[in-house]
Amino acid sequence: MKTKLGLGVLLAACVVALSVPAFAGGNFYGGVSVGLSEADGLCSDLFPLGADSCDDEDTAWKILGGYHITERIGVELFYADFGKFDGSGSFEEFSATGSVEADGFGLSGVYTYPVNERFGIFGKAGVFRWEAEWSASKSDSFGSVSDSGNDGRLDLTFGAGAEYALTEDFSLRAEWEWFKDVGAVEVELFDIELDGADVNFLSLGILFSP
Repeated sequence: MKTKLGLGVLLAACVVALSVPAFAGGNFYGGVSVGLSEADGLCSDLFPLGADSCDDEDTAWKILGGYHITERIGVELFYADFGKFDGSGSFEEFSATGSVEADGFGLSGVYTYPVNERFGIFGKAGVFRWEAEWSASKSDSFGSVSDSGNDGRLDLTFGAGAEYALTEDFSLRAEWEWFKDVGAVEVELFDIELDGADVNFLSLGILFSP
């Protein structure tokens, strides 16, 4: 999966060709971010009867490239990998395990307010094309069976954050992003259809110029 490793990590162009911190005066910029993803509601969705253990958080990362149309208005193209969420449960007649991995590409409009020459805050909204791979297994007195699959669709995303210019070429970015209904797939083995989890992504990253 991992969408061809982020389409060659967004074709590496977001790193090499794009430039300049968001409010430092340039049109193009690129960057990478690492943080924590949380799939809100996934555990109750995947295990409606309850789970013995369920991990709905994982390390996540993204790579992005952006273009400022004006000093305050811009667009960003990005690839994000949310990691893996999994859990297990034991019930009266059977036990079960399940996991979901999710990643995808997004496009957002960004509005930046430069507080001063070094510090700015921003809000963003757009769309995200997620892809999810799931696997599930079920065991009882007759044996065990397993199943897996993948699916994807286009959903909404929005977020907010702040940036601080360290130098003319590098700036730090801290942000929160929200992604709607990631992992809304049908798990035939359990005869359930997952509603999808709203993923919250908190990250710290760096924007840079060549």
